[in-house]
Amino acid sequence: MVRGDGRTPPDWLIRLAHNCSDSACTTDAEGCRPVSRRSDAAERARRVQQARLAAHTLHARVSDPVAHTLAARTAFLSRFEREVDPDGVLDPQERARRAAHAKKAYFLRLALASSKARQKRNRAR
Repeated sequence: MVRGDGRTPPDWLIRLAHNCSDSACTTDAEGCRPVSRRSDAAERARRVQQARLAAHTLHARVSDPVAHTLAARTAFLSRFEREVDPDGVLDPQERARRAAHAKKAYFLRLALASSKARQKRNRAR
């Protein structure tokens, strides 16, 4: 398991990410335990609970969570600048203006997809 910045996360976080209690485990998330035959709702609830556990464990061990996630936030936000100005020819103000619009469009697309998924799920009930 490698993070977006190319570094490997600590062992305890890898074990939490794939629900492994074996400290000697070296497998990735898919190879550690067999996939359960739970229902989709039960599996979703388990993943949410597991993610919450990992997040709280991480924040319990990190002294400055804002600084801890700074590199990830910077990389994510720089994506929009690269998207609107791949050759780096725009002046910084124009690049920032366009990147702000690209970011807003990205999150609006996510909101639209989420809304459609909720509508589809509610119709299926």
